[in-house]
Amino acid sequence: MQRKYLLSSLVIASLCYQANAQQYQNPEVVLSLGKYCHVLDDQENSLTAEKALTSSEFVAQINDVPNFGISNSTFWVKFSITNHTDRQKLMLRLAQPFLNEVLLYQISDSKPTLLGRSGDLMKFSDKQNGFQDHVFGLNIPDGKERQFMLKIKSFEQVILPLYLGSEQAVLIGIMQKDSLFAIYFGIMLLMFLYNLFIWFSSKDKSYLYYVIYILAVVISQASLEGYGGRYLWGNWPVLNDFMVYLCSILVGIMAMLFIQNFLKTKEEAPRLNKGLNLLIVLYLLVLALCLAGQKSTSYKLILVLAGVSAFYSLITAGYLILKKNSRPAKFFAYAWILFIICVIVYVLKDAGVLPYNLFTVNSLQLGSGVGVIVLSIALADKINTSQKATIEAQTEAFDAVKGNERMIIEQNVILEEKVKIRTSDLEQAQTRLVNSEKMATLGQLTAGIAHEINNPINFVSANVKPLKRDIDQITGLLKKYLAVTSGPEVSAQLEALSAEAKKLDTNYVIEEMGMLIQGIDDGANRTKEIVKGLRSFSRLDETDLKLANLNECVESTIVILRNGIKEKNINILFNPGDIMSIECFQGKLNQVIMNVLNNSIQAIEANDLPEGEGLIEINTWEADGKIILCIKDNGIGMSNEVRLKMFDPFFTTKSIGEGTGLGLSIVYTILQNHKAETTVESNIGGGTSFQIGIPMNLQSLLADNK
Repeated sequence: MQRKYLLSSLVIASLCYQANAQQYQNPEVVLSLGKYCHVLDDQENSLTAEKALTSSEFVAQINDVPNFGISNSTFWVKFSITNHTDRQKLMLRLAQPFLNEVLLYQISDSKPTLLGRSGDLMKFSDKQNGFQDHVFGLNIPDGKERQFMLKIKSFEQVILPLYLGSEQAVLIGIMQKDSLFAIYFGIMLLMFLYNLFIWFSSKDKSYLYYVIYILAVVISQASLEGYGGRYLWGNWPVLNDFMVYLCSILVGIMAMLFIQNFLKTKEEAPRLNKGLNLLIVLYLLVLALCLAGQKSTSYKLILVLAGVSAFYSLITAGYLILKKNSRPAKFFAYAWILFIICVIVYVLKDAGVLPYNLFTVNSLQLGSGVGVIVLSIALADKINTSQKATIEAQTEAFDAVKGNERMIIEQNVILEEKVKIRTSDLEQAQTRLVNSEKMATLGQLTAGIAHEINNPINFVSANVKPLKRDIDQITGLLKKYLAVTSGPEVSAQLEALSAEAKKLDTNYVIEEMGMLIQGIDDGANRTKEIVKGLRSFSRLDETDLKLANLNECVESTIVILRNGIKEKNINILFNPGDIMSIECFQGKLNQVIMNVLNNSIQAIEANDLPEGEGLIEINTWEADGKIILCIKDNGIGMSNEVRLKMFDPFFTTKSIGEGTGLGLSIVYTILQNHKAETTVESNIGGGTSFQIGIPMNLQSLLADNK
């Protein structure tokens, strides 16, 4: 039963093909075979050529160019040709390069025989005729009929512009297509080089995005039309297939970036700009989907995004025209409307609404080419407008300057007098502030000295009274001994004095007197040490270079600041190196050390460390012809911004009224006078390291500068 059904199906199919065979009569023309084809949609992709041939589900086509959209199916196309010319060698051309697999079978005695293979997944060098279209040679004697079947598979748009003709007629058609694309490529190349040159000159990002956009458009069109595989990457079929997706996505992304930059949507239309950013993200997601192997879905989404992006971009331009009267938006709208019309024509052609002809097939190339030219003009107009505005502004400024020149000359004298007065006022104000800083330092110095001297003086004062008491007691006893006279009462007097001395405990009194005298001596020595440190520190106004040892400068400064250090329970670790004395302005150098130590004390206090954990470490050493002083603390530290401004006059991080901001500025000036190198390292919460390098040969350096 099945055999009978199969046989009847073959007979019916054979009769149908005989009735609908395409009659080829004129070798000078190319005939369309679309209406004479029967197509089988193999949705399962499971049929072999033999099984497909015996299927009864072939459907006759009514369009000159059958269109099956984007499909994962395999399509089997059967058609018959009767040759009525003297040309036995004919050519079959499938003018849709972007098909993954195309196999041609000739049917003889109800059996398919493979005649040729093509497809964009093949190496171009393996194709039979060396064209980007799928071209097959047919051998049909005059007056004979032959039946053929095509197997077609593609993840992209499946359109079948199938043509038959003599070798000469088919080659002419291919050459016409090549010529049109060559013209298109020449125009796009010219625009690419033109905009690239302007980008190199202007460094305007709009041109950079536009150059990449043009390049992506050209490559995507070349890939779609098969020229990419023919001339660029024909021996890498996977790359050839992938470039269509990649360049189409790149076209969308670059278009959005160009629109953002060219129309300044971030400033002029921030809400619409978010939509452009969203489209860029969607394009990237489609790229990820393509890389994951979902080609068919990716191609559909690319087409959808292209349409959405085109209309959204037009809406953005329209908004800027209506709200801002933007001149660049007008140019963009002209170019984009034309491009959208061409895109619509191309899509309607793919959907079968519009016929498959020279205009509809090349509508994308036409739209993109003209659009690129218009947008290039728009970019040039943008630069010209900007330059014109700049020239006008400069002209207005020049006119204003010329008009005010006389008034400026007349006011110069008055202004110079005012400047002199203001300069004098500023100098006086600066002098007052510097004196204020000095007085603040002097006040701190005086308070520290008073406290330091007060301690040993109090100690001496406290020892004087008990010493006087002990002396009075010993003196009184001595006087009584001296008053003893010779006679019978001597023994009694001596016994009485001995009892009184025993009661007084003269040994303890004498020992206590020694201790009190030692305490007084310690207090006096401490006072002497403080006075010596003060004498060393107080050389603030010396203008002559003198020999001084930096270790002694540090020690004298520590003596002066000891009171504040003790009160805040801060530890000082001084590691003096074996350094030589140098010529310097000792008093001013002491002022530098004092300012830096004061800042360290305040930084430690601000860091809120546990009791007794504040530490200032001081080190000195010789290196590279310099005496190095490094003061490091574990205070609150400072940011990089504060570090860069710390030596600026009047800059302070303290509250109003707590500092003048001149301390470190004065320090910086003193260090410059010493030709010293200063390095400050600090970070918030990590303390500060203040390192000073003072040249040993300062006098010769100062002499060279003179």
